[in-house]
Amino acid sequence: MSKQLGRGIKRILRVTSYNCLAENSGIYARDEGKQLHTSPADTGIDMEEPSFPQDACKLGKKPPAFQAGEVSKSPVRICIDISQIAHQGTGVSSYTEKLVENLLKFDKENEYTLFFSSLRKNLKPPISNIKEINPKVKIKTFKLPPSLLDILWNRLHIFPIEWFIGEVDVLVTSDWTEPPTIKAKKMTILYDLVVYKYPEGMDKKIVETQKRKLAWVKKESEMIICISEETKKDAMAILGIEEKRLKVVYPGGL
Repeated sequence: MSKQLGRGIKRILRVTSYNCLAENSGIYARDEGKQLHTSPADTGIDMEEPSFPQDACKLGKKPPAFQAGEVSKSPVRICIDISQIAHQGTGVSSYTEKLVENLLKFDKENEYTLFFSSLRKNLKPPISNIKEINPKVKIKTFKLPPSLLDILWNRLHIFPIEWFIGEVDVLVTSDWTEPPTIKAKKMTILYDLVVYKYPEGMDKKIVETQKRKLAWVKKESEMIICISEETKKDAMAILGIEEKRLKVVYPGGL
């Protein structure tokens, strides 16, 4: 995976998170009442007004306490669901592993929590040793089967991710489950839409699980990372997702 992937994901997180950097002007900090930029430049994300508490990030509106020109230095609290790394040898596992490695190598400013859940498999190096690369990383491991999380998160959509890991500002979900959040903004990675295009060649359980997950992605994700232009086009044509919520980040080294 090239360095471009790490930089690309870092840029997306800046845009979609509470504590965006100055080049993504028009978005304001999570706390401290600081404006990130003096001009309302187009961020490329024209989202609706977020329904978060008063201390949450507001898009496109300047709270009275903000002072122009000031930049918040508060780190963004980012959680990434890395559970799919358990299935080593798959494209999803490789993409997720390299994404995390590169992102944590380049971004030493923000705070990361890695969520990993597998009933029988343990997290292995290099991710299990990721603290050697970035000390601002926490790893939360759980012995919960994917079938249970599918019921809780995809079917019932209960038990917010914060109940498992604590408060975060941004949640990057896996390609299998879509947990609800209390305050965190959500983004996900979309690899393909074969469950819609070629369902006859797939296991029925996989098709149904991913369709449930994608329904919540369409409703709740602020940003969706597509691994190719083709996936982006399918997301618009099949799922009806607006282009402004889609960003292509190529898996350069795969």
